[in-house]
Amino acid sequence: MPKKETPDFSPGRRSFKKITGMKKIEMVTERLLLVEIDMFYLDDIFKEFTLKVAQYLIPQPTGRKKDTTEFILESKKIMILGKVCN
Repeated sequence: MPKKETPDFSPGRRSFKKITGMKKIEMVTERLLLVEIDMFYLDDIFKEFTLKVAQYLIPQPTGRKKDTTEFILESKKIMILGKVCN
C-alpha cells in the first residue's frame, strides 16, 4: 500500500489540494482533515461506523468487516468512473 502524505496541521494552515488524474481531493484546516475514502482507513471506518453514529444513514452498519470493505471498493469505483450519487 502506498505511503500517505502527512498533512501539515500547523495552526492557521489551510489548504485545498487536488491532484488531477488520480481524482484525489484533500481539504485540510486547523481542525479537519477531509480525504477521499480509501482502504487505508478500513479499520477506522469499521470501528467508528456504528449504529449510533449511522442512525439515519444508508447503508446501515452490519458489523461485518467484509461489508465495509465492499462499501469502500464500490465507493472508489464510483469515484474512478466519475459517477455522482443522487
